[in-house]
Amino acid sequence: MEKLIIEVAGHKVTIESIKGRLADGVWHKEDYLDVWVSFDPYVESVISTGIELPIKNYGKSELIQAIKQKLEKKIPEMKDEYRKRQKEREIETKRQEDLDSLAKQLETIISK
Repeated sequence: MEKLIIEVAGHKVTIESIKGRLADGVWHKEDYLDVWVSFDPYVESVISTGIELPIKNYGKSELIQAIKQKLEKKIPEMKDEYRKRQKEREIETKRQEDLDSLAKQLETIISK
């Protein structure tokens, strides 16, 4: 069976699967549809992700529109999160370099 591919925010999005999920009472208070999609090209480092849709008997165009709307909101959030993590990694890398430099200086004290 061929999978449906749609265009969203400059990415080819393949709809990989749709599953019905029951409310768990903790994270999800209501039943929902779990839609798994993959991206080409990747969204930053993300190959695929899931989105949640309300339970409804969608027609094809309505389903595609609902998925697009969710992804049009989610893709920028994913990019922002990636940039945030990237900045945090740069700060941590710099801190590690500083610690390594200090440790190397201190090792010279104990080395003869």
